[in-house]
Amino acid sequence: MGRKSQVLLFPFLLFAGGAQAETLGLTVEGAPKAGTLHIGIFNSAEGYEAKDTGGPGPRPGLVLGERYPVPPGKSRLALELPPGTYAIKLFLDLNGNGKIDTNFLGIPKEPYGFSNNAKGTLGPPSFEAAAFELNEDRELTVNL
Repeated sequence: MGRKSQVLLFPFLLFAGGAQAETLGLTVEGAPKAGTLHIGIFNSAEGYEAKDTGGPGPRPGLVLGERYPVPPGKSRLALELPPGTYAIKLFLDLNGNGKIDTNFLGIPKEPYGFSNNAKGTLGPPSFEAAAFELNEDRELTVNL
């Protein structure tokens, strides 16, 4: 009892023109139950800090916007990205409605996290607080 599951997911992004890619090993810990992990990886403060309208199509600064089914406990993703500066924000959709549920004050009721396990004050952390450099293969852990 209390055994934590682990799943290995290997989504890879391919870049045209033979651009060099680095592997980002992203571990997400603390999923209370199975759900859909919504992940956004951004390469600019403009995209990271923009309010998500949920509409289709590209957004400035969004390098990767994907959803992955995950089990309870810990999951690992292996992502190929070009070298650069990135910030990650993610949440675990527990009820399958495709959005992060909040209470009447706008505080999330579903698990969420940011790269560097950055914390914000009265809102999400800044791009600078969540930013990390990817210049070689790297491992990151985000706690929900």
